[in-house]
Amino acid sequence: MKRVVFAAALLFATSLRAQEPAVPQGYETRGGAGLAMDADSIADGVRVYALEEVDQAPHPTNIAALRQELERVYPSMLRDVSVKGVVQVAFVVSEQGEVGRAWVTSSSDPRINQATLQAIRVLRFRPGRVNGRAVPTRVLLPIHW
Repeated sequence: MKRVVFAAALLFATSLRAQEPAVPQGYETRGGAGLAMDADSIADGVRVYALEEVDQAPHPTNIAALRQELERVYPSMLRDVSVKGVVQVAFVVSEQGEVGRAWVTSSSDPRINQATLQAIRVLRFRPGRVNGRAVPTRVLLPIHW
């Protein structure tokens, strides 16, 4: 059984902003246009902060659980033919450190997208902070299969 490889780094690189991922339904930016990484995003009436706006970025606390979940949800038919790829996932980390709404911003193989979205639900974080207060924060995370 091939081991799923997980890149445990949150991406802060400005090159990711240039990808202009689509803003999912329910997320808006001030003025109605902008990147999904735009700092002015609002979800369900609550402001969602961009990584560059927070004093302390969200930090994952259970990477081992994510690795186990990735292994568990990896579709067997894809595992049998050694399908590999990278799925770039964007999601909001809530004030409680839970993964909120998530979406795929890019994928090398769409057959692993659903499994990726399912697996990241187990992640827990120390939430992002602004002035010592926990705030919803949008992050991008590459999942390597």
